[in-house]
Amino acid sequence: MALWGSLQVKFGLSYIAVIAAVRLLLNTYPLLVSEDLVFRSKETNMTGSVSVVVYSLAGLNRLNQENVAAAMAVVEETGLSRILVTDSAGKVLYDTRETNDALGEYSFYTEIVQALLGNDVFSSSYRDGAFRSRAASPVLYQNQIIGAVYAYEYDTEQAALLEGLQGNLLRLSAGIAVVVLCLSGLLSRALTRKIGQLLTAIREVREGAYSHRAEVPGRDEIAQLAQEFNSLTDRLQTTENARRRFVSDASHELKTPLADGLHPPDGEHRPGDGPGICHRHRAGGGAPLPYHRGSAPPDPAGQQRAGAAGGGGRAAGAGAGDADDEPGGPGEGNGTDLSGGGDLYDAGHPG
Repeated sequence: MALWGSLQVKFGLSYIAVIAAVRLLLNTYPLLVSEDLVFRSKETNMTGSVSVVVYSLAGLNRLNQENVAAAMAVVEETGLSRILVTDSAGKVLYDTRETNDALGEYSFYTEIVQALLGNDVFSSSYRDGAFRSRAASPVLYQNQIIGAVYAYEYDTEQAALLEGLQGNLLRLSAGIAVVVLCLSGLLSRALTRKIGQLLTAIREVREGAYSHRAEVPGRDEIAQLAQEFNSLTDRLQTTENARRRFVSDASHELKTPLADGLHPPDGEHRPGDGPGICHRHRAGGGAPLPYHRGSAPPDPAGQQRAGAAGGGGRAAGAGAGDADDEPGGPGEGNGTDLSGGGDLYDAGHPG
């Protein structure tokens, strides 16, 4: 099934069909034209010869063997194979065949019958290596049919020429067929080889080998198609390389903990703490100070400034609730100077 479906076999079959049609045309049309030319030539020659015989008998009021033989003696050689002269009843009065076996007999050839009816007749055929031509015309005397002249020609010379022409055409067409078949085989093989190279490249790229290229020489349409395919493959390889770099960079980034940047340097997580909660110890071992993700961590320097402004006592808090309590609503924050030096570690947590 794959063999019959291949492009090379289809090309070969198409070339064979074309060659067969050309051979048929070469071996029929010239022969038919030649036969037609020979038939026309035979018709002209034979009707002319019959007309000469009819003209020589036109002065006779009645036809018999004696006056017909005397009239035919002065007629020049026509080169016809046989001439018959009959009376109005179809009885043979003259025969050029050497045996003269038809004299006195009645002849009812189709051509003679048609001539006795007043018609000029001609027929010719080609078979068995010879042209067989027949012609007949009526003999008139005062517009009365008194007889008929029949001529027959058996020609092998023209047939031999025609057969020679046919043989030459056969040899010529056979040579042309061989040459065309060889050329068609070479051309179809070259074409299918290029298509096969392109198909192999497509299969390689389909399997992921983006570095593979189609090497198709030439400047024809197949080579241009291969160049476009290589350009497409270049873009695919570039896209694949970019994708691989992205995947590699993303994998490297995912291996680094992203949450480390959310904790202060001295913070630590405790088991059970919620996300984003970091505990900072007070100076002197006090309770840890929680803060939430998204809010600013405690600022010791800010607290020191706040404590200095408070004179070591209580300071108004910007947030609500006790420093050791959970964040609440708006309220007053209590700042306690635990160190005695005016440093307020609890500046209040904004609610």
